[in-house]
Amino acid sequence: MENEVRDFYNKYGIREWNRLDENTYSKINYLLHMHFIEKYLHKGIFQGDIRDLSQFKNEQFDMVVCYGAPLSYVLKNREKVILEFNRVLSKNGLLFISVNNKWGILKMLLGNKHPEFFNNPEYWYIDKVMQTGDLPKHEKVNQPPRHFFDAEELNNLLIENGFDKIILGGSPCFSCGNLQSVEELGKDEKAFNTILQIEIETYKKPTMVDSGEFLLGKGIKNK
Repeated sequence: MENEVRDFYNKYGIREWNRLDENTYSKINYLLHMHFIEKYLHKGIFQGDIRDLSQFKNEQFDMVVCYGAPLSYVLKNREKVILEFNRVLSKNGLLFISVNNKWGILKMLLGNKHPEFFNNPEYWYIDKVMQTGDLPKHEKVNQPPRHFFDAEELNNLLIENGFDKIILGGSPCFSCGNLQSVEELGKDEKAFNTILQIEIETYKKPTMVDSGEFLLGKGIKNK
């Protein structure tokens, strides 16, 4: 399982650079992720494997960024991962993460019209995902098993493992499930900027965060 996740990200990382520019929807997703962290970014970046941060000292960093939803793939080890983030962060250090969102992904699939998904719920484990967040290995999904969060679960995971002042976001939020419309409207620069402005105004609203395909989370180390 660990090798499967590692190999997936090794291949996915290269493809991700192209995906960010492949359509307007992906561009909005990227811009929201960056808007969430941009004022905190600075020079001095180290890369690590979230499954093993033993190479880093206690309180070595003032900021940890875990984007690309790897936390969704560590499954039962997610509390251990958050505790390791806490360990390597200095007092009042910042944690930024992104995870897959179970309600947002269903909204995305509904809006993008996937009848073969909704007319075969047992095959696609829809009830299991809704109840537990867990999607087992699937013959038609070219990804390892993963966990889909909702906002309450992610918020509690951070609080219970030493973080407070939690801020959550959904990305894309307003646009989620509207790929075709966003792509068509996004050809006009003014329309694209309008959609992006609506996204920025709404994506951190508590009533909207579970509408996003991805959940973004920010927490401050409190112990």
